[in-house]
Amino acid sequence: MAVCEPSKSRTVKYVVRYGGVLTTRRDDFSSHYRGGCTRIIKLDRHTSYKNFTAKLREVSGCSNWKLRIKLDDETLITVTCAEDLEFMLHEHDVASAAHPSDPPKLEAFLTSPEHRAALQWSGPAPAFPAHKRVQERARSGEKAGVNHRVTPRPGRRRS
Repeated sequence: MAVCEPSKSRTVKYVVRYGGVLTTRRDDFSSHYRGGCTRIIKLDRHTSYKNFTAKLREVSGCSNWKLRIKLDDETLITVTCAEDLEFMLHEHDVASAAHPSDPPKLEAFLTSPEHRAALQWSGPAPAFPAHKRVQERARSGEKAGVNHRVTPRPGRRRS
């Protein structure tokens, strides 16, 4: 098993997105941050978690947020402590070792409770008709899984 050496660079670039909503694209299910602002910050690799969050508060102008960082495989990791930040930097080191000429930037998403309501209705209706039918049945009191005869509407012919 190979051990990853820490990046030779003493700084790490973060693409920080805040003030918008984190959504999932319907076509490829990748994460997408819609709206808000985007800033790039550069911090010393050994910056403490406390100083890291202080910088994020300074950049975003908000202190009530949840921090998530995106890995190369589109996975979003919630960062809540110094250990989480250290794990993220280790992942950055692994990616940097794979591409030494073009080290990746870490994408940081700041989501706040104020945007939670917007997040729930940020896109069009779900693309899963079966899910919609289950919801309609639940609203009308029908049991899922039971076939009911559909009565045609007046004036329409059944094909």
